Amino acid sequence: GPLLLGRHGHTAVAGVPPTYFAVLDFEATCEDGDRKWPNEIIEFPTVLIDAATLKTVDEFRTFVKPVLNPQLTPFCTKLTGITQDQVDEGLTIQDTMAAYQVWCHKHGLTPENTLFVTCGDWDLNRMLPAQLKYDHSTMEIDPIFHKWCNIKKIFGELRGQGRPGGMTAMLDGLQLPLVGRHHSGIDDCRNIARILCKLVEDHGRTAVYENGFRVPKAYKKAAAQT
Repeated sequence: GPLLLGRHGHTAVAGVPPTYFAVLDFEATCEDGDRKWPNEIIEFPTVLIDAATLKTVDEFRTFVKPVLNPQLTPFCTKLTGITQDQVDEGLTIQDTMAAYQVWCHKHGLTPENTLFVTCGDWDLNRMLPAQLKYDHSTMEIDPIFHKWCNIKKIFGELRGQGRPGGMTAMLDGLQLPLVGRHHSGIDDCRNIARILCKLVEDHGRTAVYENGFRVPKAYKKAAAQT
């Protein structure tokens, strides 16, 4: 029912906080000022956090070969620090997803025990579905990616600030220094993880809950008919 879109996703209703937070932040191909540029994932990083101890359990990172625009723009390299050699030597998106599944399996990650944490809704609501569309992929989006926590919304709620800026504004608000390079995917994941851990330390584990949902088209259709 409509509950799905409220603040109580099924983990929150059950009152069971996740075992793991998986902090995800894609980097993608881009061109300066070109909103129509078809973004493709070029860095696929995750920092896995134990939700009880707030310790980092593991990290996943791979570079991905873009297909539509295999040559990175100078703007993209300047922004992300990702070089042409890194993507040329990267994995295809299919091999990346396969490696990611193996990694999730190794840690026993499931949609029930893991909550993805992103800085915005773009990564899992827009980028991943678009990526699979470009590849005319038969790959389904794994159910583990169907829900996530947009940390910006949580930050705004907990700190009574309507719409917080991006990651650097949240770090500033929490008086945390930026570590590493902004727009390096893995460094962004580590910094978002620090924001997440500080919010959990200050407000408790249940303050961070799923607030983003990828509702498959079939569900939307069914919902519209009821």
